[in-house]
Amino acid sequence: MITQDIIGLFAEELGRELTINQISKKLKKSYASINSHARNLISKGILNKKDVGSAILCSLNYENNEVIGYLILNSMSKSKNMPEKFNKDSLLCAFKLDDKTYCYSISEKIKGCENFDRNNFKKIVKNNLGKIMIIKGYEVFWNLVRDVMT
Repeated sequence: MITQDIIGLFAEELGRELTINQISKKLKKSYASINSHARNLISKGILNKKDVGSAILCSLNYENNEVIGYLILNSMSKSKNMPEKFNKDSLLCAFKLDDKTYCYSISEKIKGCENFDRNNFKKIVKNNLGKIMIIKGYEVFWNLVRDVMT
């Protein structure tokens, strides 16, 4: 689905901005097709639009709930089965980045996990979104992204 592919490009880097031409080249699709889809996403409020000369610069509108839904679907398609140690109710979110596992828990520390909070979340994920694999809490993860981006 082209919409999901477009959203996936923006999910690689927090605050990423791409022109319609850049999107068409990265997805190896015709400019006309991507232009049509991008303008549709802009009209729905899924993508933000900024005119830069004759180009249209697009970015994700994290305030739109549909964006969070697409980001959750994108993350779920990348993830694998959740290890048993992450099956705790107090654990709201867990993700892997490089060789580290990060956890967002309301009470307990999970063994083998580096805890994070809202304050250091943006610093951890800022330039690493494309390398993150969410293990648990897709919605919590993308709502944290929304919080730091709005």
